[in-house]
Amino acid sequence: MRSYVFKVLVEPDKFEDGRDAWHASCPTLKVAIQELHEASRPVD
Repeated sequence: MRSYVFKVLVEPDKFEDGRDAWHASCPTLKVAIQELHEASRPVD
């Protein structure tokens, strides 16, 4: 079994009605998903 550690960004945000909220993202995973998507496209 493999384990991975990723940095996650957690930033304060607001709901549309003005209530406090939080936004979380993982830039490393976003890039990896984009690269996998591009690699899986058929070659013309």
